[in-house]
Amino acid sequence: SLCDICVLVVDLMHGLEPQTVESLQLLKKRRCPFVVALNKVDRCYGWKQCKDAPFREALKAQEQHTRDEFEWRWEEIRVQIAAQGLNAELYYRNKDPKKVVSVVPTSALSGEGVPDLLALVVALTQKMLVERLMLSDALEA
Repeated sequence: SLCDICVLVVDLMHGLEPQTVESLQLLKKRRCPFVVALNKVDRCYGWKQCKDAPFREALKAQEQHTRDEFEWRWEEIRVQIAAQGLNAELYYRNKDPKKVVSVVPTSALSGEGVPDLLALVVALTQKMLVERLMLSDALEA
């Protein structure tokens, strides 16, 4: 198998690049569970850093024009993902994570959204890969 679970990183400023589209097609073909890390939210004009904060908290701290820019860029990327045959939604709005790809806005520089991404990956692993998870007393090399 390609992998057990995947975090696909998409640049908020550039959208889906050709290699991202190729990765999406491979993940779809292999039916591999994945989430999208929508990176570089801190590049939105006027973004105020909220170091290591959950995304929704960081978004609330922004001016309206910054929130509007984020929403506009997110909708553009959502359309690009839909063009690849996938439905996507921001993780906190996603009512059906098994059928709709969850997207977590992040900033690799300031850490915003990273706690959400980690929590989502753990939850996805526990739900989708429960039969592959096991406890062991011995460490395997």
